[in-house]
Amino acid sequence: SYDVRLVISEYTTLVIPHNIISMDVDDARQLLEDLGANVILSRLDAPVVEEGQVSNVVYNVVVSTSPSTGTSYTQEQGAYITLYFY
Repeated sequence: SYDVRLVISEYTTLVIPHNIISMDVDDARQLLEDLGANVILSRLDAPVVEEGQVSNVVYNVVVSTSPSTGTSYTQEQGAYITLYFY
């Protein structure tokens, strides 16, 4: 006699929240990880500003994501959400 055990697991699916844009990058990472997503942080090079010009760059806040906010995301093996920030 053999026992056969089937384990059915469903991947976590979520919609990437729009409000993580302009959120502190560490807070956004924690929010997504709490929702079950794997997260990678990617620091962007700040744009070069000409002398006498003012930079509008805000540091350590999310400026974009991949996949995009509002996108349905399924956490599967090897998948992750990238948060881009300066």
